[in-house]
Amino acid sequence: GIQPCALPIWLVICLGTGVLIFLCKELDLDLSQEFRSFLALGILAGWLGAPFPKGKLSAGFTVVLATFLIYGPAAGIWISGLANLIGQGIANRGSPMRVTFFSTGQYILAFWAGNYAYLWAGGQAAVEKGFNFAPVVPLVAFTAAYYFTNHFLIYLYLWSEHQKTSLVKWVDVLRWDSFTYLLGFPLGLLMVVLYQRLSITGPVLFFIPVFIIQFLLRMYLQVTLANRELSVFYRVAKKLSRPLEASKIYDLILKEARKIVNYHSGIIYLKAEEKNHYRAVAGHGPQVKALIGTTFTPKEGFLGWMVSHHRRPEIINDVRKDLRIIDEAGLPQVCRSLLIIPLQTENEILGMFMLGDKRPFAFKEGHQDILTVVCHQAAVVLANIFLSQHVMVKTNIDKLTGVYSDHYFFRRATEECHRAGKEGFPLALIVLEVDAFQMFNSSFGRATGDAVLAALARLIEERVKGAGIVGRYGGEEFIVLLPNCGEVRAVQLAENIRQVIREHSFQAGGTYLSLKVSLGVAMYPQDANSISELLQKADEALYRAKKRGKDCVVPYSGKI
Repeated sequence: GIQPCALPIWLVICLGTGVLIFLCKELDLDLSQEFRSFLALGILAGWLGAPFPKGKLSAGFTVVLATFLIYGPAAGIWISGLANLIGQGIANRGSPMRVTFFSTGQYILAFWAGNYAYLWAGGQAAVEKGFNFAPVVPLVAFTAAYYFTNHFLIYLYLWSEHQKTSLVKWVDVLRWDSFTYLLGFPLGLLMVVLYQRLSITGPVLFFIPVFIIQFLLRMYLQVTLANRELSVFYRVAKKLSRPLEASKIYDLILKEARKIVNYHSGIIYLKAEEKNHYRAVAGHGPQVKALIGTTFTPKEGFLGWMVSHHRRPEIINDVRKDLRIIDEAGLPQVCRSLLIIPLQTENEILGMFMLGDKRPFAFKEGHQDILTVVCHQAAVVLANIFLSQHVMVKTNIDKLTGVYSDHYFFRRATEECHRAGKEGFPLALIVLEVDAFQMFNSSFGRATGDAVLAALARLIEERVKGAGIVGRYGGEEFIVLLPNCGEVRAVQLAENIRQVIREHSFQAGGTYLSLKVSLGVAMYPQDANSISELLQKADEALYRAKKRGKDCVVPYSGKI
């Protein structure tokens, strides 16, 4: 069925069709030759119009006003509707038919509203005995009603289609279109005068300079939009020059891209640490939520080919007609056109930037060019961030066990404690010590003991996963920080770690042995008000665990 958001679009289409049918009987077919001439002028005005986000500037209103005054509303509405239907249907290269039908209905209803405003303001229904310059107020009423109805329906369409772009504001649209109406008003009146004196030949010849004016408007608009695109590029470059987190960069380029080109959904894939696949890490749009976390490999599908072989930006004008991507998962299944740009440095492709829209032919070479530069800048900044993070992690990792060093752990823990206090969530700290490990070292040697500690650290990390961070607290002790974790869950996790370690077989020389551990748990802010105090409480809980006979979990509160 029709989606609720599409109902206004189909309502406009149906109303426009109804108006055409209603007025059909009022057409004077003896003037069909003249109708065809004005129809040709209307089609040419549409073809040569200057398109921009949220609309198009053309000399169409000149034809609208002239046909209204010469032939009356019935013929004027039919000529306007057919000119748009034929012109947009041919020139827009595969746009969805509902767009063409809506646009046609929009012009019909705007013309119909203008006619009623004209009559309400005291004008005549048709001009049969020569044009009279007296009814200025009705003509202004016609123009105002046509103008505001047009823009209301355009806004209705953009709202229902969720199309947003901030490169062109509504004030720009109204200002630019107002200029064409102010220009089209006297030109339309002149066409009426020329028709009275020279018949249909006068308006046709007069339209040649009108087309020249429209061409100049088109050039002005293209330069204006190009300057705005460059200003977006400058803002992005300026923001990227500041220290930013990776997530902020993803959001920045997706937001700024919408100022350059309207799109339905956008997504960013980044190379994973394992280096064998790319993962969706950020996106904007209604279809993106389900795609975050999905992956592809360099050997997989069209995106894999883009990474491994093509390595250049690509515009897909119509997914349904491109066999390379028609079966690709993700955005190609919900969008008709795509713009795909590698996030590329000189040495590697860090990821892929993909925009999709439900319209075919939504992306132009100009969009690709400026977004390619933006993506390259973002890729360089991201590469520096990842390199810095890699170096930082390497310098803060305990070389023996692969978990965080105590120095880095407590720096992170202090940050998390501050965040927990600010946002009001609990924080759990687990201190773990291997029971009788000195005897183990004496029996099997320090090298074997080190290997066992490394295996033990891996077991702890596997149980904690993404719930917290793990560090080495010197010798045979480890610490685990669990943000936003209550006491019951923290004790359960500690008990789970204890059991997993006890059941695991550690290799010592040619034999396999089991280890036992004791664990203490303390809570912020329940048991302590700072990280140093929290560690002290967890150590006290660990001491009580050892006093109880070891191989157990003891919370500082003693409630569990």
